[in-house]
Amino acid sequence: MGTTCHYDTTVSEMRKYYLAQFEMVRPDYTSTIVAHTAKWALQKLTFTDGRIECIPVWLNIYRKGGAVCEKLMDATVHPYQYDCPKKFIQMAKENPPKDKEGKVLQYFAEWLEKAEQHTTTKPLKVEFNRNYIMTSGRKVFIAGEYNRACWIGYIDGIRYKIKKNTIKELAQ
Repeated sequence: MGTTCHYDTTVSEMRKYYLAQFEMVRPDYTSTIVAHTAKWALQKLTFTDGRIECIPVWLNIYRKGGAVCEKLMDATVHPYQYDCPKKFIQMAKENPPKDKEGKVLQYFAEWLEKAEQHTTTKPLKVEFNRNYIMTSGRKVFIAGEYNRACWIGYIDGIRYKIKKNTIKELAQ
């Protein structure tokens, strides 16, 4: 499923709208949002049989031109975003979503492992005209600054806009 765009609204209005959608009572469970940040929400499912599941939800809501775009993804579908608040990760680890056999969902388990390993570090001090290794493992030559968030870099001779937070270390 793709991204949905909305017009004549704001990011904060869309975030408020979508957070409200998680508040519901169904015959089998009750869903609430325990806490949220600008990028993450923690959904708590309380089932009628007493089970509790906590699922982090990535709130991918942003402005692009005249539209507000969104594509919400919860941790059970492995959103490839790992900067979830540690307290959300801890609660999700204590009450993970499970399948009918009682096993933790595979994509959630994979996401949880990576999210626990994720650490927020300050960007590396980069010098121009040097080679660096990106978080993806690719080697990049940094030629200059593009803007506050990006460098001008070359990978295999092709010029790219490189996000500053993707530079991991100086290449040897």
